[in-house]
Amino acid sequence: MKKLSLLIGGLLFSGLMMAQTGEQKGRISFEGQTTTSGTVIGKKFAPGARVRYFATEKLALRGTFALANNTTTSNYFSNEVNNTGDKGTYTDKSTIWNLAIGAEYHVEGTDKISPYAAVDLVYGNQKSIIDAKNATTAGYMANYTRNSETPAKRMGVALMGGLDYNFSNIFYLGGEIGIQITNYTVGEGKTTTVMNGVTTDALSNEIKRGTASDLIATVRLGFRF
Repeated sequence: MKKLSLLIGGLLFSGLMMAQTGEQKGRISFEGQTTTSGTVIGKKFAPGARVRYFATEKLALRGTFALANNTTTSNYFSNEVNNTGDKGTYTDKSTIWNLAIGAEYHVEGTDKISPYAAVDLVYGNQKSIIDAKNATTAGYMANYTRNSETPAKRMGVALMGGLDYNFSNIFYLGGEIGIQITNYTVGEGKTTTVMNGVTTDALSNEIKRGTASDLIATVRLGFRF
């Protein structure tokens, strides 16, 4: 953590030694980005989109949204030797999104480079779904179904340093590095199981996993108008 803090501080200090970027007040920028680590719950790499509004020459308000979906379906058969007979399916789905709202302050730069420091308030939401019919994780099971849904959420703050490299007055390439500190909670889950005609409903307890910190590194490509 100490080394990371020194790295971010070094980036910001070096930015202060440069000359200011051209006029930005009143401009809006849109960008796509790929972020490593903690931006989206459970995802090492996640795509996202950001919009910025420059309220002044140096201060920009920003919002970032990232979304990830994943579905895995396993097929099983009553005769697994040659995959014949009755069929069963086990599907594991997850939908994850993350919203960050904050501001960035641009320090002295050049016509090409605009360094900044930023802070975001972060909220993430996840929904995990199991949909099984005549199958479990172990294989085929006749007269069996399972439907479950488990929510999760994350709230916290991110502190970052970054820069824009301007290819022109419109297009730019950017980078960002920082720390995200959040609280992660797995919500109350609901499961309905039907086995040989008998239905069972169950609830899982809420689990608060406490505070965690993640390193964030982002590559960004955008345009402004």
